[in-house]
Amino acid sequence: MEQARIEIVKTGNHPRDLDPLVDSISKDHNPFNEAHGKRLAWAPDIKKNGRRIAYFSGCTAAYRENKIAQSTVQLLGSLNHSVVLLKEEWCCGSPLFRTGFVDQALEVARHNIDIFNELEAEAIIVTCPGCYRALTVDYPEYGLNFNKPIHHISEFLEGRLDDLPTGTFVGSITYHDPCHLGRHMDVYEAPRRVIQRITGKAVTEMERNRENAACCGNGAGLRTLFTEKAKKIGAERVRHAEDVGANMLVTACPFCKNMLKSQAGENVDVIDLPELVEKAMMDRKRHK
Repeated sequence: MEQARIEIVKTGNHPRDLDPLVDSISKDHNPFNEAHGKRLAWAPDIKKNGRRIAYFSGCTAAYRENKIAQSTVQLLGSLNHSVVLLKEEWCCGSPLFRTGFVDQALEVARHNIDIFNELEAEAIIVTCPGCYRALTVDYPEYGLNFNKPIHHISEFLEGRLDDLPTGTFVGSITYHDPCHLGRHMDVYEAPRRVIQRITGKAVTEMERNRENAACCGNGAGLRTLFTEKAKKIGAERVRHAEDVGANMLVTACPFCKNMLKSQAGENVDVIDLPELVEKAMMDRKRHK
């Protein structure tokens, strides 16, 4: 499918509605037509001491779902890390790779490799599965490699379970598997183990989960080209959560949260994994 898209782009027969997205990434280094100077407008005060770790926020958390980025920085600080943010960070290129614009994707990829490889940090944390796939799979396929490990926040937190608070969550909680984190990267259990640690109970599974999970509707250019169809897909996924009586729908992807939250009513609270964990960390501090 993706190889076919590459060939279509090469012949100039791609959907023209994708042109604004490509132009925005080339000009402003994000797909939302936002000024690049706003990329870190969300950033809170950073803890200066602790082991240095870089956060590649990705565009959706930086420009649309700021609470995910803010919670991630606060959470990493609570785990004794000094978080490094780079204002020179560009879009990871995932929207370009997924829609066939490889040449443009490699331009941003080379830039990100250069600036992050110069950085002194023990690892790079990402909260966006699209970024995770791009940085660890797409870049290396074209000979572009980071000189430090890259972790999705769910796997990073799974490795720190003993440092996370645990408690009793009132209500039923379910988890939505992002396509790029699940089927693309085979990460299914890490976020579930983190949720169980935080809430004190196992996830209430929707009928479609893990490898068979339904898409949120927000990825691979679908929302750009077919906005109303994408929203219907998102609304259907919210109904899956309602069908199992979930009060809270947790995901581990800014794209998924953005779509699912926009389609959820008052009965289901949509939240991203770092937000859930950071909230629990704050609750623990208040009750000490």
